[in-house]
Amino acid sequence: MIAESQYWKDELKKYVNVIAKKQTQKVWRDSSYAALEKSIMLSCYISRKLVESNKIPRKKFEQVVEVSCFRSNGRVVDLLNSHKLDELYDIPQGAETRKPFSYVANQIIHSFIFFSLMDQHGGVESIVFNSDNSKSRELYMVQVSTLLKVFRSIAKSEITKIHMRRNDEGEMVVVSAED
Repeated sequence: MIAESQYWKDELKKYVNVIAKKQTQKVWRDSSYAALEKSIMLSCYISRKLVESNKIPRKKFEQVVEVSCFRSNGRVVDLLNSHKLDELYDIPQGAETRKPFSYVANQIIHSFIFFSLMDQHGGVESIVFNSDNSKSRELYMVQVSTLLKVFRSIAKSEITKIHMRRNDEGEMVVVSAED
């Protein structure tokens, strides 16, 4: 449980700044890719931890985001071929869909495939990802700008109203929270 959320939100803001700078970065080294990957994954974890600790409204973590979904071609995905996305997934037939950010965050936290895609100027534009559980079914793509929008809304969220009640076991639980 998080006692004081501001330290976590401040850390999230730092990761947001790192990710935002990567959108215009032109020269990439291995350490640059690692910094992006780490910033996105830890931002997802911080976001999940904040909602689990009732430090942000659940609606912030459950907000729906646009993603592209690419169905599996039926081939086994493993450590030796996970970089061959065009052979494993039907990339030309990708479909736009909407998923709760909670789903996207958990896929990223538990990612099996995680790659960044660049725009024509060299900055990161989107990421493709899936988890060990979803790798045999599909691959997802989300715009970095979408992730930044969600992370920023979570980082600035302050609960101003909370409604609680006791459950059947007598434990006090949050019914709703608003910012």
